[in-house]
Amino acid sequence: MKMDRLKPTFLGIGVQKAGTSWLYDKLASHPDIFLPDVKELHYFDNDEWFCSDDGLARYLSHFPKTDDQKTYKHIGEVTPRYIYKEDAPERIKRVCPDAKMIVILRNPVERLYSQYKMNLAGTKHEKPFEDFMNKTDPFARGLYAEQLKRFYKHFPKDQILVLVYEHIFENDRSEKDALARIATFLDIDPTKFDYGHKVVNQTAGVPARKGLYRFAVTVKRGLGALVKAMSHPGVKKYLTGKAKDVPKMTDEQRKLLYQRYAADISELEKLLDISFDLWKIKNHKHGH
Repeated sequence: MKMDRLKPTFLGIGVQKAGTSWLYDKLASHPDIFLPDVKELHYFDNDEWFCSDDGLARYLSHFPKTDDQKTYKHIGEVTPRYIYKEDAPERIKRVCPDAKMIVILRNPVERLYSQYKMNLAGTKHEKPFEDFMNKTDPFARGLYAEQLKRFYKHFPKDQILVLVYEHIFENDRSEKDALARIATFLDIDPTKFDYGHKVVNQTAGVPARKGLYRFAVTVKRGLGALVKAMSHPGVKKYLTGKAKDVPKMTDEQRKLLYQRYAADISELEKLLDISFDLWKIKNHKHGH
């Protein structure tokens, strides 16, 4: 099958609940970068799609045609599950071996709790955090050293930009510094990012109709009538509903999780030559 589409020159590979919506939003605001309307394409982590005969063609259909090569300096996509999928590094190497990758790491304990709150959306019965934190999949998503090592087997370290969530969102200056690092990494003009728009993930509670609200927000971009409807207080209140109260993470749970993550964090420090004392202080601290 003839391929008349450009392949990604960069990928946002993770991690889940660590600012990838911010990354997508900022990259999409840059005029020299193309991103699909859909944030997460899930090609390299989807076994059925990746292995299908027309899988690559369907994936590339989300990107510009080869005739538009001079229009953008970079094209890419952001799917945070790529870093977690064991087969993803080898698959990315096969399809786009020269693609640059960006990953944002977050305190694994806080990341786990944030995922717990996200998973509560739309559920009628709240499950205790203790049950969730003991599940293999959610916990393993925070084993960053293990995941990065898989990528380093296929790609040189300078092909992957590693950012730290807590450093990015410390203040406005640190956010600009992070965007400057991204611009240098991708060789683009940092002044062309939209610095005004903020992407805020609600973490205090979980919207009662989160799925419906997110769908409406997505469709809102292209439908003027829906934009007007959503601006009506009554409609917005119905869509968002009242935030559910989310069970707090106890000090004991935090300490236990840190103990479980400690070895991987130590390995991560060696792997990246970066200190993660900020995570250690937070996880050792009593209360919030």
